[in-house]
Amino acid sequence: MIAREHGLMNKTNQKQDNLSLDEIVTAGLCMGCGLCRSIAGSDRVEIAMTPEGRERPIELRPLDEKTLDAIDATCPGIRVPSAEPESIPEGAETDTVWGPATQMAIGYATEPEIRHRGSSGGVLTALATYLLERKEVDFILHVAASKERPIASEPRLSFDAVSVLEASGSRYGPGHPLIDFMEVLDLNRPFAVVGKPCDITAIRNLERRDSRVKQLVRYCLSLICGGMSDLSKMLSVLDQFGVRETVLHEPFLNLYYFSQWRRSDRFGDNEQHLDYGTNQVMEHIKSQTKPVCFMKDMAYQTLPYIDRHFLNQPLKHTFLVRNPKKSLLSWYRLNEFPTAEEFGFDDLKALWQIVIEENQPKTIVVDADRLQSDPENTFKSYCQAVGIEFYPEMLSWKEERVKQDSSHKAKVFSPWHQIVENSTGILPPTEPVGEIRSQDMPMLERAMETYNSLSQFALK
Repeated sequence: MIAREHGLMNKTNQKQDNLSLDEIVTAGLCMGCGLCRSIAGSDRVEIAMTPEGRERPIELRPLDEKTLDAIDATCPGIRVPSAEPESIPEGAETDTVWGPATQMAIGYATEPEIRHRGSSGGVLTALATYLLERKEVDFILHVAASKERPIASEPRLSFDAVSVLEASGSRYGPGHPLIDFMEVLDLNRPFAVVGKPCDITAIRNLERRDSRVKQLVRYCLSLICGGMSDLSKMLSVLDQFGVRETVLHEPFLNLYYFSQWRRSDRFGDNEQHLDYGTNQVMEHIKSQTKPVCFMKDMAYQTLPYIDRHFLNQPLKHTFLVRNPKKSLLSWYRLNEFPTAEEFGFDDLKALWQIVIEENQPKTIVVDADRLQSDPENTFKSYCQAVGIEFYPEMLSWKEERVKQDSSHKAKVFSPWHQIVENSTGILPPTEPVGEIRSQDMPMLERAMETYNSLSQFALK
């Protein structure tokens, strides 16, 4: 076991102690294959992205010894066994580093599209396609560009040549092809796997414990791997070309306040956006060449112009809710008096109902008071919920203007952003000062009902 070299094993006992997930990750042994998540279950282990751009497991609930035993026995960072002697064909040439080889050849895919779209001559793509067309397997387990975040990778089951070709090409970044491997075995159908050598090692390790692997995994296709690739390396390359991840800040604002389809003239006119319609907003969102990590908007600005199809895209919805009285007094402080629609809670309730009816997974609620009272733990819970690694730098920033995509938008937001632009971190909550106008009481009472209904789901 490799872990012994790191001083992590109890050498005094005949039976070695199991390593925890944290010990495996901390010692630099994790390869990011995702098999531990599949063994333990998504309710106990989640795969998250670290600040360095590595995918690593996080323990959500304590793991029992039986589960840890299974993880330790299959983890490719801990166990890298040599081939069983009886499995080595007669006449195979064995290299100290590479192991046994029966044949070495130079080749490429004869189909031009596969050859040029795939990496290394499209060999793996061609082999996977061949296995499907010859009905040697029912599907291929491999990785493809994430539909949510194209710069990242996600596991894919391809049942035809078209799907295999769509996923062709090297993924220069982390991938976790085995994150649902136990569920794939439960399909009880023959398949092939395309993965990194460490992924294949994990499968071979599992084969010693689960007879289904040998029965169902008919072929393992791998590639020469130069080591674990961090997503940060890819991002640094993109940075050189001015391509970065970005934030879309209230893309529906111009439509709501300045277009001919506007629902409020609070901020006056702007001829530039007079013909700015829903299609233009959608095109603006879709045309982003940068991976869109975060899109923030107000429910009341968005709901009049979107449909369920927009909400049903692979998005992770977050509802940030604030005590309505505090919110209303913030309007008053700027000498502004919102309409019932601009106050936003009616549309917030409607948007929440739509998302819940559509069974959107992992819809997240964050309460502003809890965020301000305990920002570190709230951020940790949020990062865990969306599958990214928390790091303390998230809690502080430099004093600077909030960047906007137009000068008039910057003018609109300037009074609202004054406090945050002059801050260096999340400020503690304050008690609201002022009286609510009598004509605003009915909408405040409705808003409080919505707030109380949503805040019960807020992250702790």
